Amino acid sequence: CAMGHVIDDVRNCRIFHKKSFEPIEVSGINSSQKEITILVSSRCKEFESDRLILKQDLEKQYQGKIKIVLVPESDDHIPSPDSIDELSLKWAENCDVYILLLGKEYAEIVERELVTARQSTRIRPDKQVWVYIKDLKERDSQVENLIFSLRDKEKLPVKNFKNIIDLMGILIKRLSEHLT
Repeated sequence: CAMGHVIDDVRNCRIFHKKSFEPIEVSGINSSQKEITILVSSRCKEFESDRLILKQDLEKQYQGKIKIVLVPESDDHIPSPDSIDELSLKWAENCDVYILLLGKEYAEIVERELVTARQSTRIRPDKQVWVYIKDLKERDSQVENLIFSLRDKEKLPVKNFKNIIDLMGILIKRLSEHLT
């Protein structure tokens, strides 16, 4: 069962490749560099399929260079004493790159992950926090407040995207720069 593999993946820190888009050639990756762990956050249903596409395609493009972690949306899929939120916060703290996707829906745990990821950059200055905001006409007021806080108050660099294809291009460029 695919969900079983995702569970095993998250619990045991193992990532595997699935069927994905056609590969896009990427050059300039330093082959001596260790594999980096990336947490793609946003446990909102609106990004469920996008997160899977990102994982599949980017891991295929950067085989051996990155592993992408996706925390499942509910506790029902984690056969572990750790709660899904505790697991999510551990990944946010320990990953090399934390990618936050913001859209229409708000999830309190995502904001907690962001705080955890940003706090861990004080200990690990090489850690990256990347924020991407989907272009939408309407969104939850809590998401609007978070975007305002990140962009205007904290001056955190954020980038907008239109759809999964646009986001994929942005991430390929950013990862190529990060890995060289």
